[in-house]
Amino acid sequence: MVTHREQSGGRGWVELYDAPIFSTDGQSFLVRLPVRNGDQGEFKHVNLYNVRMHQVIPITHGAYEVTEILGWDQNNNYM
Repeated sequence: MVTHREQSGGRGWVELYDAPIFSTDGQSFLVRLPVRNGDQGEFKHVNLYNVRMHQVIPITHGAYEVTEILGWDQNNNYM
């Protein structure tokens, strides 16, 4: 049995990560992760993770936040 517990300090909230969207071959996935943007802080952006190479490639960047990944059209390279 595995137990997972999240606890905040009482003056904030815990923001969990979204489920990744896997490629059809299972070799990579898209996920929103915090990315630092200079002195402006961190913003959640789309990152491509290559499972075989253990490599994270940022897809989006800037002083804005991607709120949701709706889907991934791999044939046409759209997300």
